[in-house]
Amino acid sequence: MRMTLIVGFCIAVLGGSRIVGATDHGLAVDETPAETTASFASFGRFETLLASGNQADECKPMFRLKSRVFLENVWSSDYSGAVPQTLEPSRFSVDDTRLGFEGWLRDNVFYRAEMGFIRSELGFGRFRDDVELGDVFFDVATGLPVGNVRFGHFIEPLSMERQMRKELLPLMERSVPTRDFAPARNFGLMFYDHLPNNENLSWYVGTFMGNKRDDFRNPSNADWSATGRVAWLPYYDACCHRLLHVGFGASARRTGDTPAVDGNGRWQGYVPLGDLRSLIGTTLLPNTEFNVYNLELAWARGPLSMQAEAYYAETNNESPIHMAGAYAQASLFLTGDHREYDRTMKTFGRVYPANPVFGGCDRGCGAWELAARYGYADLNDLEALSPGNAVPPTVIGDQNAFTFGVNWYLTSHTRVMFNYVHSHASYTFIGASKADHFGVRMAWDY
Repeated sequence: MRMTLIVGFCIAVLGGSRIVGATDHGLAVDETPAETTASFASFGRFETLLASGNQADECKPMFRLKSRVFLENVWSSDYSGAVPQTLEPSRFSVDDTRLGFEGWLRDNVFYRAEMGFIRSELGFGRFRDDVELGDVFFDVATGLPVGNVRFGHFIEPLSMERQMRKELLPLMERSVPTRDFAPARNFGLMFYDHLPNNENLSWYVGTFMGNKRDDFRNPSNADWSATGRVAWLPYYDACCHRLLHVGFGASARRTGDTPAVDGNGRWQGYVPLGDLRSLIGTTLLPNTEFNVYNLELAWARGPLSMQAEAYYAETNNESPIHMAGAYAQASLFLTGDHREYDRTMKTFGRVYPANPVFGGCDRGCGAWELAARYGYADLNDLEALSPGNAVPPTVIGDQNAFTFGVNWYLTSHTRVMFNYVHSHASYTFIGASKADHFGVRMAWDY
């Protein structure tokens, strides 16, 4: 079955009638700097621009291949302290590789389809290689008051960090609370737009099937979610790369007729590096309804940017479970470069080195970035231990992690990443354990 999916997907990719390379046409919705050769220039219409500045022929569909490869190695110590835990000491992997295609059917219809090849942790040092569904969606600019329509399999509109594609993150993995509380890709329908004549205030609202697994292993039914987000730029200066971003999101969710999955009611003590995690974890029972709330704050001034988010989750039953988390991170480019901002999805985007190591006339040392983040997940609610509230065994506590990273951007699509993570798991009634983790990644995408 898995091999059939892979072969069929490759045939579909290679069967495109017209391939447009990255040098002919530019980047998709996650990449919107002024110097790119194609972009969604505004809500209400998606413009495809040629490098010369001429508008593309809307009658000719556009198609280009899309891929990313992460070569990484993660070293980890075991958790020591009140609850010793053995972790995989060293692991080399070709992690989270993706292959797909994207393009335009018309000047107002964008599409993307991709598959991922990942390695998932099963617990107790065991892993499984999986094929998963990535972005598979259509984006349509309707020109109607309902705004733009996106339907298919894509990331739900909750959390600024979750909206960033993994190849654009300043650190190797998303923060602990984002992995716990912010839903990832699900099947659904979303409407989004900005206020008339004001691209600085955007809204997103959609309904999704929130308990499906991307690797086709969870045939859940009766699962649903309704998710919305509002993001505002009180201050935005594109020329000087300065901005202030605030946002709020909320999601009403139901686990369906199977136990909760990651991002939809399964809250665990993640380590923001590789697929490691502590023993802390709460998994909601089938047919449990719960709500998730999110606050966003970000600021950027040239090479310096800061970002923070807070999360709160509660179940809707007689003995509600309350969980929370937050993170704060900062990034500084030693070479004076900056991170672009995507005004469509209201999140940070790609880095374009002023002096890339390869390509162009201004070749140099690339861009060098320092990044640091502290994140925690408060999974310490005694109600989670009450019978009928969660799937046993339930282990409550707090998960904290400090991450420091160094990034070397050789080009806008190639970089080397170094991460150090100090994780701290505090088990309720028992005590704390800690561990250290190191990671290096060679990341490439096109």
